[in-house]
Amino acid sequence: MNRAALRKIPLRTNRFAGLAPILHRILFVLFLIQFALVWSGLWLHSPLLGQARWPEGLLVVLATATTVFLAMMTTASLPSNVAACGVEYDMELPETSYQTRECPLTAEQNKAYKALHDRARYLYRQHQFTAANAGVLMQKLLQVASGWAYATTGQTILFDNTSRLDALLEVLEETDGKVLVFVQHVSAVAELHKLLLAKGYDVEPITGASSLTERDRIFTRVQQDPALKAIVAHPGCMSHGLTLTGANVIVWWTPTVSRETYEQANGRITRPGQLSKTLVLHLCGSQIERKVYALLEKKGNVQAALLSMFVDVEINEA
Repeated sequence: MNRAALRKIPLRTNRFAGLAPILHRILFVLFLIQFALVWSGLWLHSPLLGQARWPEGLLVVLATATTVFLAMMTTASLPSNVAACGVEYDMELPETSYQTRECPLTAEQNKAYKALHDRARYLYRQHQFTAANAGVLMQKLLQVASGWAYATTGQTILFDNTSRLDALLEVLEETDGKVLVFVQHVSAVAELHKLLLAKGYDVEPITGASSLTERDRIFTRVQQDPALKAIVAHPGCMSHGLTLTGANVIVWWTPTVSRETYEQANGRITRPGQLSKTLVLHLCGSQIERKVYALLEKKGNVQAALLSMFVDVEINEA
């Protein structure tokens, strides 16, 4: 990844921007004066102006038309993207790039993958392969790819995920700005957070167990604290209503199977106020991950296509 591709876009000052708040205040005052005069009857029965001859309705129309005209003139005289603070932000957001970085499965991961393949093929041949089975096996495969999988006992099993971790570390080194790392499983969030802290990075974790106070503290750091390098988070905790334009890179540790979560999570950095080019990076080490990412980028329904996709990739192509 080229650092120049993620360079800061400088702010531009507009010479008309300083007039915006003044003209808006004048317009508002004129509207209040007109409204007060019309409805108090001063225009109709003023001792200075004498008895008004125009109907009250016409005066109301004239007052409203004058206000609308002044509003149109004010809007037309200023650029459409002037901010009241005197600084202009481009209405068109900076460019967003989507990339995939390959991180091959390790020998340990491949061994576990093969066992899951064999299980899937057995169920398929026994005509017992259903969407529910596909969903469970999909999650297991993604857990293995991430490096941390849940056993049937509830314990977390660690797999060697060196290539995926190295790929993430390369991104952190290459990127000047902050990074949001989206991880699908709670145990993986905690373990990855520990690994990145051990590497010397200032990193914060967020999961469903994080309190609102803790989340607000971390989100404030994203926007204001230059020392923070990354957030490692479950995307479901950060996919709605947040502005995190202090970061400009998103890394998907493994894909989500929810298109809504994918789009909403990516939208945290592609919002008004973003001044840098943005990057959404997919870490990928298996064919099933490639298929899921492809469907997400095409706005396809991953969950609806889960069974057929799983059969095509993990059974027919295995």
